[in-house]
Amino acid sequence: MRKMNLHITPLVLILVLSFASVSVHATTASEVEKELICACGCEMVVYDCYCDLAKEWKESIEADVDAGRSKKEILAGFVAIYGDQVLATPKKTGLELTIWALPVVASILGTVVIYRYARGKSPLRNEDIGYPIRDDSERDLDDSYEAYTLKYENLLYEEYKKAHREQEKKSDSKRR
Repeated sequence: MRKMNLHITPLVLILVLSFASVSVHATTASEVEKELICACGCEMVVYDCYCDLAKEWKESIEADVDAGRSKKEILAGFVAIYGDQVLATPKKTGLELTIWALPVVASILGTVVIYRYARGKSPLRNEDIGYPIRDDSERDLDDSYEAYTLKYENLLYEEYKKAHREQEKKSDSKRR
C-alpha cells in the first residue's frame, strides 16, 4: 500500500504542476495599440490609425514595451493622461458593467414578462362567443374522423347562413 502511494505521489505532483503552470506572456506593442482609440478624432484604433498622434503613441508604446512594462501599466498610463475614452473596450466595472449587462437583463426580463402574460391568457370561453366552439362532451372516442369533420362543417355552414341572413337584413333595411 505504501509502495503504491510512492508511485502515485509523483504523478499527482506532475499533474498539479502542469495545470498550475502560469504562462508567461510578453506584451507586444500591437496588443496595446489594439486596445486604444486614437484621440485625433478619427475614432480608429491606434493600431489602424496613421495620423501623427497615433505615430507618437506607437513610439511611446514601443518604448514602454521595451522597458518591460505590462499591458495593464501602459493602458493605465494612457487612461491617466487622456481619460477612459481612449480605451477601445470600456472597463467592466461600475456604470460600465451596468451598461454591458443591461441589454441582457432586459432581454431576460422581457421574455419572462411576455411568457407570464401569454400563459395567463386563456382561450375564449363559449359564453363569450355565443355557441360552443367544440363540445367535447358530445364527442365519443369511437367517432370516426369523418363524422367529427362533418359535425364541424355543419357548424361552419350554420354560421355562414347566420351571417348571410344578417347581411340580407342590412341590405333590406337600406332599400327601405
